[in-house]
Amino acid sequence: MDVLRTLALEGHRLTKARKEIVNLFQSQHKPLSALEVKQILTKRNVHVNRTTVYRELWFLKEKGILQEISFGEGKSRFEIITAHCHHHLVCNNCGGIEDIIVDEDSLIQAVQKNSQFTVERHLIEFFGVCANCK
Repeated sequence: MDVLRTLALEGHRLTKARKEIVNLFQSQHKPLSALEVKQILTKRNVHVNRTTVYRELWFLKEKGILQEISFGEGKSRFEIITAHCHHHLVCNNCGGIEDIIVDEDSLIQAVQKNSQFTVERHLIEFFGVCANCK
């Protein structure tokens, strides 16, 4: 999906900040906080203020391009919505986050069978210690 083209076709402005933030999320493979987005953009010599970053994140979330994720640490993170389902490994020591693809079909089937609950969506996060912190 060409996110920027879709936004343009919908009549939305493609500001430099918006383009850079979309490109950033398309190149990242982990959820990012607003602060992390601002820091990465600054390292890339793209200067945007904090308010602009928040405004763009919420805009992209509202448009169904980003999803918001919370790992219970008191801050929101965002990641681009992709066609494939993936989950996260979160290090309790360094706070690092990695994507992981898990075949969760049998788990969902067991939940639905044992509880008569219809699963419409799910989040699976694994918390532990990463290889670098062991």
